[in-house]
Amino acid sequence: KKGVALMSRKQISKTSVIDFIINNAAILMCVILIIYNSVFTAKFFQINTLWNMLSQTASLMFVTMGMTIVISAGCTDLSVGAIMAISSSICGELILATGNEALAMVIAIAACLFCGLVNGTLVAKCNLQPMVAMLVTRMVYRAWAQIYTSGIARTVNSAFGRLIAQTRLFSFRMPVIVIPMVFIICLAAFIVKKTRFGKYVEAVGNNQRTAYLCGISVTGTIMAVYLLSAFFASMAGMIELFRSGATDANTIGIDYEMSAIGTTTIGGTSMRGGKARLLGAAAGALLMTLITMTVNFTNITYQMANVLKAVIIIMALAMQSANRS
Repeated sequence: KKGVALMSRKQISKTSVIDFIINNAAILMCVILIIYNSVFTAKFFQINTLWNMLSQTASLMFVTMGMTIVISAGCTDLSVGAIMAISSSICGELILATGNEALAMVIAIAACLFCGLVNGTLVAKCNLQPMVAMLVTRMVYRAWAQIYTSGIARTVNSAFGRLIAQTRLFSFRMPVIVIPMVFIICLAAFIVKKTRFGKYVEAVGNNQRTAYLCGISVTGTIMAVYLLSAFFASMAGMIELFRSGATDANTIGIDYEMSAIGTTTIGGTSMRGGKARLLGAAAGALLMTLITMTVNFTNITYQMANVLKAVIIIMALAMQSANRS
């Protein structure tokens, strides 16, 4: 009996360690890269390095928060990059045409919410597989953005863009973009942790049938998560517009859906749905940027950054699969 009890304790201890590594993989990898850069990268620990990293992560962070909630519901959204292109294209073109930045932003968000409504309808009401439905809408939305702009990149000079890209706050020169990024993380955490909707998302992600029998509107929940994802993607698209000072439907948002899925997975949220781990996802977004910066610092080709990201994502998925088995 003592031997059995000892073996059980060892198994529980091993499982706890594996769970800890899976749930905190992004944070642990960030720590490893920071230690590496502190040793091999000159002047890494400068305040400007931190601000540059956060500025470059901002748009991905917005998309990641939406993607984490979608995946928590047992779905996925491969159209976020194309929705970013729609948001930046409509907002940029309307600013050039009318000069009214507030109106341009509102209309861009409304267009993206329409995209989210279409996504939710296809998955929740038409019962299409999320992966298939999103591959289709991804192509359609990107084409919409390219047709709207005639495939031409345009420079957009706006007061809000200058505020986002150039303004620094306080004596330590914090970029303004850090404020909305922190706000969106707090908003997503509040939605997931403190609202009834957050509980519904987790329940639907765990088991749709059980959630339905408990009186939860599975259709309404899935529609809502796609609307939320589209809203976050619309904000990310406008951030890219204001940071770059240009609108380009051909390049804005490219591969963001893959990066967002990767950050969510690395952050510990299961691709099968369930509990959303937003802190881990936020660390995953920082990790993606940190990998790119590390590659640049060490003069390695940019393509190697994508290879490293792919390896890390595969490792995270393999660890999740092994833990489930």
